[in-house]
Amino acid sequence: MDAERNSNLVNGQVTFMLELYRAALSSSGVNAQSENLLNVALSPVSIALALAVISGGSAGNTLNEILDVLRVPRDLTSAHSSLALLRRNLLGKTSADSCPESAAATIQIATGVWVTDRFPLKEEYEDHVGMYEGRVVPADFAGAASQVTGEINQWVSKQTSGKIPKIVPDGLLDADSLILLVNALYFKGLWQKVFDASSTAPGDFMIPAIDGSVDTVSVPMMRNKGSYKMGEQNGFLILRLPYQIGGAEAEEEIRELAMYIFLPNEVDGLAKMEESLSAELLEESFSSMFKVDLVRLLVPKFKISSSLNLNRALMDIGMKSAFSPASDFSNLFNAEVPPVCISDVLHNACVEVDEEGTIAAAATVVHAVARCMFVPRRSQFVVDHPFLFMIREDTSGMVLFVGRVVDPRQSDVL
Repeated sequence: MDAERNSNLVNGQVTFMLELYRAALSSSGVNAQSENLLNVALSPVSIALALAVISGGSAGNTLNEILDVLRVPRDLTSAHSSLALLRRNLLGKTSADSCPESAAATIQIATGVWVTDRFPLKEEYEDHVGMYEGRVVPADFAGAASQVTGEINQWVSKQTSGKIPKIVPDGLLDADSLILLVNALYFKGLWQKVFDASSTAPGDFMIPAIDGSVDTVSVPMMRNKGSYKMGEQNGFLILRLPYQIGGAEAEEEIRELAMYIFLPNEVDGLAKMEESLSAELLEESFSSMFKVDLVRLLVPKFKISSSLNLNRALMDIGMKSAFSPASDFSNLFNAEVPPVCISDVLHNACVEVDEEGTIAAAATVVHAVARCMFVPRRSQFVVDHPFLFMIREDTSGMVLFVGRVVDPRQSDVL
């Protein structure tokens, strides 16, 4: 992939991330005027890959809307070969079927497509799934929905090292189910500069209230010092916390993984900062960071999780027909089938940050059915109020996880 094409692809994925993130906050009732100020985490990579795989069975306006939302060209060969290559680059030297706990940085991505045993898939669609190294599994949705649900949840739990134990809710699958597509992503990274656990101590964290007041709570604050990269934009600061590079083939490692913390200057500035972000501003921010020697670094330990239905968010950013009777998934089956549409796009994600590093996992479900109804510059960096974070692979520029921490004490399920 040439440099310009890769840059355009990554910028498109960053734009998709920001649009989806803001739409997900809005559809969940999280905004500057809402009392529903919650922690949120999602994996734009997992969601994009799930949509890319299902798009191979679509056609016409449905296909164009999915590709446009993903910010990839309508040239299918170019779009899918580029996304599949980005996926392989994120995996690095780690196999999608293995998750070595000893590796300093581990990314695991897996795709499974459970298909009704009533109709045969088109060979071309099976080849499309294979491009993303996905597995196709025949399923008896009509006669064994509960058993299939358990099988899928068990597979997702295994792929995410138990961090996402259940993504398919009871009762989702039934006789109308045609396809249940799942993308699972697991990340584990160890800090280059590990925080000393014995130095972790209670510290103040300020949480803004809707009435303008500030609630100060006590949370476990990790402490460190040393050389880091920082950035400064109008209204917020950025800190880069790099992960170790390595494993058995560290000398061949080309990935550079890091968590970025975006800290608003104002205690109540998170929503305003989130709204201001763009692909161009992020690229400028990442490229203009500078080294500083911090004598004091405070970062809260946190563990957050989200469970999101992305139907409304995806429709809000342009993917409308896939959820409606106007959907066109004529490239899925090699047989006459009832009208096919997407009934649900579900996404679970969790992120755990402690003194050693980060463990994060996500799973995205796309459920297609045979019925179509609409259901709607400083010497210190102290992270002591709500902030945004991203886990990014710096070589490609792809963002694996994005989220907000409003209250480090909570482990929210939206």
